[in-house]
Amino acid sequence: MDLARKVASQAGLGNVRFHRLNVQDWVEESQCDCIYSRFLLTHLADPLRVLRQMWRAIRPGGLAVVEDIDFGGYFCHPQCTGFDAYMRLYRAAARRQGADADIGPKLYGMLLGAGWRDVKVNVVQPTFASGEGKQIALLTLLNIADSLLEEKLATEPELQSAIDDLTRFTDDPRTLVSLPRVFQLWGRRECVMPPNTALEPTAAALLRSTVAAVRTGAERSTLSVDGCGSAFVR
Repeated sequence: MDLARKVASQAGLGNVRFHRLNVQDWVEESQCDCIYSRFLLTHLADPLRVLRQMWRAIRPGGLAVVEDIDFGGYFCHPQCTGFDAYMRLYRAAARRQGADADIGPKLYGMLLGAGWRDVKVNVVQPTFASGEGKQIALLTLLNIADSLLEEKLATEPELQSAIDDLTRFTDDPRTLVSLPRVFQLWGRRECVMPPNTALEPTAAALLRSTVAAVRTGAERSTLSVDGCGSAFVR
């Protein structure tokens, strides 16, 4: 949180406040013009409950946006044994925690079931030949290594072999590593004077407009929740 406040301050975003909360306990009614959730729902045992609350917290005419993963869409090229092991182990660890690594394609139906209206969907998949993005699979495997051993999902030799193989693969400039497919969905609550939807913006454009409003100090109430459980409210 301190780092987030520091970054906001350095960017001159004086109208942004940060709060830590448990999204499962969060209850608000018609308080926000825009709510944005990124890589959060995949970690929750009851994401539908949070989606219902997100919709209740949006004011009439307001916008709710979610982004989350479809782990099944993860890929590398060429094939890598260590990468395959990472995908298998991450999914197993997620299931053990009551999470869903493949929630992305399910979100459209879940949003409709939670009462969202005017729902739109888009899918993106960043892919890397180098740089920090290419490191994410390896870094994630390293970060969950202790949990995998504690849960007896892999032996130490099996895990080390996967890490070594994925490290070699990641360092090879001839290989590609993607992120999971990312599903972007958004809906807008009805209002008496509906907004002009003749040119429907993409999720990315909607988020850019929200950031622009924050930067200019516009009177807009925004709640953003990410997979680390942190949030900011204006």
